[in-house]
Formats: sequence, structure tokens, C-alpha cells
Amino acid sequence: MVDKLFSEETILLTLLDFLINNKINNNSILAREVPYLLGKRKVDLLSISEHYLHAYEIKSDADDLRTLESQIRDYINTFDFTSVITSGKYATKILSLIPPSVGILIINNNSLNIIREAKRRFKLRKSNRASLFWKEDIRQALVKYNIIYNSNFNTENLRYILIKNLNLNQLNHLSCGYLYSRYSNRYNNFIKEKQDYSILDDLKNLTLDNKKIRRR
Repeated sequence: MVDKLFSEETILLTLLDFLINNKINNNSILAREVPYLLGKRKVDLLSISEHYLHAYEIKSDADDLRTLESQIRDYINTFDFTSVITSGKYATKILSLIPPSVGILIINNNSLNIIREAKRRFKLRKSNRASLFWKEDIRQALVKYNIIYNSNFNTENLRYILIKNLNLNQLNHLSCGYLYSRYSNRYNNFIKEKQDYSILDDLKNLTLDNKKIRRR
């Protein structure tokens, strides 16, 4: 008997329904393909609350694990919680590659089981967290904390001022708020339009337009 192969789309849809139906990360919203590290990386699925960000990395049966360690290193330096979702094919290998703070969920017959809960990380990199800010977010943050800046500065210079003047707790709190505002309408539309089970067509409501992202 041939084992069932799990695609990235199948795992993502199963994960969405699992998180929503089991009220995991309650009082949070979900967003797909969220860019970070200035667009160099994207989160497969991000759970956003007012107090923390939980990143989910999907590894399908067709994926290559050679880049996993570098991906996870960037995740755990940016987000409060990180989890990997995969099938039984890669479970043992992934457990040997990821640090103990990273959670792991296994898909089996279109259901998910939590093998290890993610643990919160408090030692994040300020530059990583600040990479989640759009230019207007940075300006609002600088005004909020009465930090003087040159209005002609480009995004890179403004981000440098932000990192220099705000501590990690401030950056964490602000980034959660900005991301929540950015994606909340899309998530509400997703919930409104989805049926009992999420389908591929529902995913557009969880993803920002690439052109809009590039302008930021």
C-alpha cells in the first residue's frame, strides 16, 4: 500500500481548520505568506495576537530539508513562538534538526497531532522584529515615543533610528499591533466566507497583495 503524500496546500488547509476549530491561539488572527527580514523570507502561516506572534513553517512530502535549519534560525530570532508542521515522512529527521523551543505538529489522514508544544522565546533580535514594520509603522512608532527624525529619511534610515531608540519589548508590542491591524479585515473576511472546511479559494483572504507589500 502506497502512503498518502501530503502537499503544502493540504497541510495548510488542515492546519487552518485545526487552529480555528480547536481555538488554539485564541483571540488571535491568521495571515499567510507574511514577509519578514525585509521581504527576504515569508512565514507560511502567522498567528497574530495583541501580545505575541506564532510562526508556522510547513514542510510537505515534496519539500527539501536542507534549508530548514537556516529557516528556523531566522524564525526563532524573529517570532515569539515557532512550530513546524509536517507528515510522518520527515518527523524524525525534523526533530533532530530543530531546537527544543520549536513545536512540531504531524499530519495524518487529514488530522493534526501536536507532538511537541512550542515554547516562547524572549531573546529575539531587534533588527529581525523591526523588519516587520512598514515605513508608516515606523513613523507612527517614532511619533508615539517622541523620537525626532528627519521626514526625508528613507525606510532604512528610519528603521535604524527605531532599533536604536526602542527596546525589544516595545518593538514586540508595536509589531503585534501593526500586524493585527494590517491583517484583521482579511481574516474576518476569511472567517465570514469559509464553510465547514477551508478550501484553496479561501486562502486569498489571508494573503496581502504582493504589489501592496512592495510599495511598503
